Amino acid sequence: MRKLESFDFRWPLTPEGRRMAFPELFEELLATISEINSRREWPLVVLIPMPGDVTVDRDGGVLTARCQWVRKSEARDGRG
Repeated sequence: MRKLESFDFRWPLTPEGRRMAFPELFEELLATISEINSRREWPLVVLIPMPGDVTVDRDGGVLTARCQWVRKSEARDGRG
């Protein structure tokens, strides 16, 4: 089995996001990842990060999530 790659996804926080509690932000993150994964043109499958792999920098206005991924073609072929 191929080792999964990982990288940091960074999303800017909206003014509303800066005021959200972490569970709400995490729920939004899950919805975003699901939407990205469903796009045909997006070549990756991004796995849901563990809550401990997500940081929120409210002062800097960014949410960072350490995510693992595999190429869709490899996942379909059973190589992922």
